[in-house]
Parts: sequence; structure tokens; C-alpha cells
Amino acid sequence: MRRAPVERRKEARLVFWRDNQGASLAPDDFESIDSAGPDRMLCESRTPEISLSGIRQEKGPERATSKTWKRSLEHGGHTVVVGIDVGSLTRGFHAVTLKEGRYFGKLRSSDTRAVASWCKASGAEIIGIDAPCRWSATGRARRAERELMAEGVWCFSTPSFDIARDHPTDYFGWMRCGAMLYVDLMSSGYSLFCGTRPPGHPVCFETFPHAIACALQGEVVSAKHKRQVRRRLLQENAIDTEALTNIDWIDAALCALAAHHLLRGAVKAYGGMEEGFIVVPG
Repeated sequence: MRRAPVERRKEARLVFWRDNQGASLAPDDFESIDSAGPDRMLCESRTPEISLSGIRQEKGPERATSKTWKRSLEHGGHTVVVGIDVGSLTRGFHAVTLKEGRYFGKLRSSDTRAVASWCKASGAEIIGIDAPCRWSATGRARRAERELMAEGVWCFSTPSFDIARDHPTDYFGWMRCGAMLYVDLMSSGYSLFCGTRPPGHPVCFETFPHAIACALQGEVVSAKHKRQVRRRLLQENAIDTEALTNIDWIDAALCALAAHHLLRGAVKAYGGMEEGFIVVPG
């Protein structure tokens, strides 16, 4: 669920890009991160992290290997997709898996590496994420957001990286958390959706629960009673909602349902390559 974040804790892990001269690089070109060479490295402070369960973690989980990915896909021969609701570092990420279009499991974590490793270990082929995949090139609403709003679907306008970074209250902090997640997913072997899905290759993409709800309903729906409306839409798509006890889990499941639609090729994509696509059921 997209919202303004609470204040960032001092113990939170800070992630940023630096070149070999030590200059900061904005993580706004996610496609190039996949092939980052020696001139570009992911740097992070190693201050202790506070997980949502209150357990202090000095070191994140080990990344899954390509062999792990292959074994995960072969395990049971079932198709798995994941949806992720992005929050602040203190609120964390809520992730839901669907197997063959049915509810299968969930994860709550404040560690982007843990989320990426969990997705890969579960054999997820497609991951839908409720967070911007690219920053605005102009500082105003991106093309995908303008196209959605032209259809009457309200959506949050993504700023430029500089605006997000320099905001005095870290209002866009949850978007920067989303950017960290895209980085870790792409480091784990996922490609960012670029308008089409490469056959047999795992991808991640941006989506938006309100736009998903409107697409599933076939008309613009009010967000006033979003918990009830979105739960009903999940149930109408044969998804068990008993374990989805709050709006974050519901929104994560909607993102997973959008991923399931992408798996079947039944989606509509808004936007373009420069500022990213927002994908909803078609």
C-alpha cells in the first residue's frame, strides 16, 4: 500500500551506488545494474539492522545461486509468482506467493536481500512490486502515471531521484526502499520488465493495487472501502484470503495476481522504457 513513510531509524541499512572514484551514482537506471562491472559497486553501511521481529541482524542472508534458481523451478513443476507491497524500512515489505494462481505463502521482512532471496528460493518466475521501477525524468508525473490518470485512475506521481533524495522529511523514503529491492532482485537474476516478457526468463515489474482493482472490476472503483473491495476481487479470482489479515497483505496478493496475469500474457502496460512501465491485468 503506497503511503508516506514514518521516520527512518538510525540503524537502517543505507544502500547507494558509487563509482571507482567514490562519487555517488543514483540508482535510476536499473537495467544497467544487472551488468555492473568493477567500476560500479554496491556500497552499504554495515550498521546493525533492526528486523520487524526485533531481532538484530549484522549480516544479511546469503544470495541464492543460479543452481538454486534452477532447482527451485524444477521443484514440483509448479508455476510460482510473487507480489510485494513496499513500505518504509521500519514498516518493511509484505510479500505473497501464488502457485498455479492459488495462495501459497507469505513473508514479512525489512531486509531487501532477504526478500530477494526468498523470491528466488521459492522459484518465482514473475514478481509484481508496488513501487516505482524508475524515477521521473522531469520531476513530474511519469508517462505511465499520466496515462492511468487520463483513464480516471488516481495514482501517486513519482519524483526525480534528486527530489526524493533531498526531501527534508524523507517523504519518498518508501520509494527509495523500493529502488533497493529492484537492485537486489536484479542482482539475483531477475530482469526489469521492458514491455514484453522474455520467454523462460524471470522478470520483475511495477504495478499498483488501485489500478489492479480497477482493471479487475472493469471500471474505476473508489478507494474509500479498498480493504473490502480488494478482498472481494481476490476471492472472485479463487484466492484464499484467510491469511491476508491486513491491507498490506491484500495489496501484496493483488500484485501477485497481476504477476499471474502477466504469466498468462493477459495484461495492459502503461508507460515506456525511459521512465518505466506500470502493468495491470488486461
